[in-house]
Amino acid sequence: MQQTRTCGHDDEEANMRAKLLLHELKLVVATDVAAAGSSNFKAMARSLVSVVRTQHHVNTSMPSDVPFGLTPDIVRDTWGLDDTEQMGMMKEAMRVLVPPDVEQGLQAKCELLCKMFYPLSHDAPLPTSEWHRLPQQLHDWQIAIEGMERKRHELEAACDDALETNVQMLADMTKHLVAMIKYYKLDDVAIYSRAKLEFVQASIAAMQQKIELLTKQLLVQTYPPHKLDALAQIRAHLEARHKLARQQHHKIQSELNIYRASTNRDVLQLHQRIATIHAKLNKARRKVSPGPPTTFGEWSTSS
Repeated sequence: MQQTRTCGHDDEEANMRAKLLLHELKLVVATDVAAAGSSNFKAMARSLVSVVRTQHHVNTSMPSDVPFGLTPDIVRDTWGLDDTEQMGMMKEAMRVLVPPDVEQGLQAKCELLCKMFYPLSHDAPLPTSEWHRLPQQLHDWQIAIEGMERKRHELEAACDDALETNVQMLADMTKHLVAMIKYYKLDDVAIYSRAKLEFVQASIAAMQQKIELLTKQLLVQTYPPHKLDALAQIRAHLEARHKLARQQHHKIQSELNIYRASTNRDVLQLHQRIATIHAKLNKARRKVSPGPPTTFGEWSTSS
């Protein structure tokens, strides 16, 4: 019995080691698109790892069965690795470059596990080093979550009840307001408003008549009949004088235009005569005056 438990524990540990190694190998050979051109051996190794992982997880009835038709040979054929020398170079590159990266990743994971379970300093332990308290803490969190869930349900129920009550109250208030509006607006207020409107219209008409009467009284007091007759006579006299003045103005204006026309003709003739006389005088001066003296004797004689 003890031997069976030991064998089962060893198998589980070996399976865990294989999964960890396979996971780390997959991380190492994983390449992005930009680096795919310079890491063909890593891409091929990733394909081979995928094949092995698929064969590990898929159960087959016969050892000779191939899940999904994937084999290392098919992968190599897909990559076009028919050359034995090229295949050997790829294997050698994987053998040289992949193991150090895998060892580095496994070492980092081991260091992390050691720090979690066995902290180096007891004075300042890591929070994750108290892993034995996690179940109790998770249990406390679960209880707190359940309490908050119950409180949330209670609050939601209370909110629903309050909302329903408020909605019902609002509906009742709305009905009451509608009834009040109908009562005051359609029954009483309409009658009172019509009476008030008629009163206002009658008041406005009376005020207009009063204003017209006051205007007439003011005109009568300001302009009595004898003043109006005198103003009418003065206006008729002024209109007659204005008409006579306009006629005289037109007559004088026409005479002035005739005088200006005749004066313009006389002035034009006078200007023409003056211009003719000036021309004759200039011509006579040119005939009478001799040329300039050329010698001293001629200058003395002429003097």
